[in-house]
Amino acid sequence: MANRPDAQRIRLFESVPSLKAVEESLRHARGILARGILDVGHGLAWATFGLAQRITDAESGLQKVLDAEADGNRAVAVRERNGLERIMVRMDQDVASIFEGQWRLSGLGAPATMPRRLTEEGDLFVAARVVEFLRTVFPQMMNLAGFGMVSVLAMMLALSAYPFPGHDTLLWVSWIVLLSYSAATMTVFVQINRNRIVSMLSGTDPGRFNWDSAFWVHLLLFVLIPVLSLLGAQFPHALGGIFAWIGSLFGGSGGNT
Repeated sequence: MANRPDAQRIRLFESVPSLKAVEESLRHARGILARGILDVGHGLAWATFGLAQRITDAESGLQKVLDAEADGNRAVAVRERNGLERIMVRMDQDVASIFEGQWRLSGLGAPATMPRRLTEEGDLFVAARVVEFLRTVFPQMMNLAGFGMVSVLAMMLALSAYPFPGHDTLLWVSWIVLLSYSAATMTVFVQINRNRIVSMLSGTDPGRFNWDSAFWVHLLLFVLIPVLSLLGAQFPHALGGIFAWIGSLFGGSGGNT
């Protein structure tokens, strides 16, 4: 696994968020307890006790979610997921109270006061929680962007098919709306692509723009397909001629070879 960077990529745009990130968070939370955090300082004993209780509650909540999904009861599964997430939020607070001082010292360049393996468990716990958050937010963002684009396309197709008063003006306004929406959407995806955290999780270069497959899909869905669809609706003969010309080029080159 360590020799295959592509296998370490985490897909954040999954349509159905899984429970893998929750299970990974629980694994690292157990690791924090197993590392003997009670020996770090008596002032952390109360936080450790709270974390142990949260782990027990989260394990119970996770089992309830799995049972509901196995039974095919979607409504119960959603309700249990919400309850599990509330437990995990309280667990986040417990972990933050344990490592907050260490994280502040690390940010200032001060020497560590906790064992290295213990702080690694805390860092990995936070990373797993970030992955779960992104996997929850990104599919919702894709749904909003998709439905927004469909709405703009439907408006423009209606204007193209029906002779509204001021038809040309409305078409110009609609094209401006479409191109503005596409530009705004792609700007968001470019910023996500360059985000350091997302890049590290996706296996790309942090802080740099990467022409990965996910960005090509977004470019196709939110720019190329909408623009070509509307051009085909308004100028069917011209666009058909262009495609026929491109097809003849490929056909001619294939025949010559």
